[in-house]
Amino acid sequence: MEFNQGNSVFGSTYEKEAAKDDDFWRQRVSRPQATTFVAVSAQDGRIVSSLTLVRGMQPSPLLGMAAGLVADERDKDSKTLLHWAVNGVYTAPEARRQGIAKAVFETALAFSFASAEAERKSCLVSILAREENEVAIGMYRRMGFVDLSYVQDDGNAVLYMFKARTEPTFSESM
Repeated sequence: MEFNQGNSVFGSTYEKEAAKDDDFWRQRVSRPQATTFVAVSAQDGRIVSSLTLVRGMQPSPLLGMAAGLVADERDKDSKTLLHWAVNGVYTAPEARRQGIAKAVFETALAFSFASAEAERKSCLVSILAREENEVAIGMYRRMGFVDLSYVQDDGNAVLYMFKARTEPTFSESM
C-alpha cells in the first residue's frame, strides 16, 4: 500500500511508519487481540483496503454510558461488554469511492457483532477520525456510527465515534 499518499488524515506519517522495522510489523499483525480485514485487487493481488479491529480495549466510561451499555462510569464489566477499537483504516487512492472500504468495514462490523453474540455480550465498536477526514467521517456516520466528542491528539482535533449493538439476539443454535 502506498501510505505516503494522503497521509494527512492518518494518526501517523509515512516517515514514522517507514522507519519501523519488519519485527514491529510482524508483531503488529500477529497480535491475538487484533483481527485485520483486507480487500485484495483481483487484477494484481495488492491489498487495496484494510482495517484492523483491536479486541478488549477498555472503553472510556463516557463511551460506555453514551452507548447505553453501562449505567454509570463505575460499570465497566468486560463480562457483559465486548469492545472493539477500529484501527489502521486505509484505502488506496485508486480504490476509493467504489464501495470497497465500506464492504471491508461492514465485514469487520459483522465479525465484531458475531463475536459478541457468540460470547453472549453486548458489543461496542469505536473509532477515532481526524476532523479533516470528512469523507471517512461521512462514511462512518452513514454506517450508523454516532459522534461522541472531539478530543485533541498531538495537537489535532479528532472525532471519537461509536456504534453499539445493545440488544444481542443470542441465537439459540449455539
